[in-house]
Amino acid sequence: MNAIANVGRASKDVVAMSKEMFKMGVIEDVLEDTLGMNSLSAEEEDETDKEVDAILKEIAGEVTGAMPERVVKAAEEAPKPKKEEQKEQVPIGAGAVPAAGESDDMQSRLDALRE
Repeated sequence: MNAIANVGRASKDVVAMSKEMFKMGVIEDVLEDTLGMNSLSAEEEDETDKEVDAILKEIAGEVTGAMPERVVKAAEEAPKPKKEEQKEQVPIGAGAVPAAGESDDMQSRLDALRE
């Protein structure tokens, strides 16, 4: 069994991986702090969303102008999904935010590693 699984090499790999994970955690904290300071206000986000929607509609108009007329009519006549059928949209990365208790636990572990 020892010939198949090199325990010494595996432990070195685990230590190296642990160090890299620690570095990534520190880097992630710094990035989160930096990006958190530059976040947009609700009004700025709404304005940005409106601009993005306008650009997407403009692009969609150009694309539909190049499509055959029967395809455009079929797309317009297609039934729209009901509100119950639409999936709830979750912002990207929203699931990655730790809960308050988890954050405190992670911070205490990070402080212990620094000591």
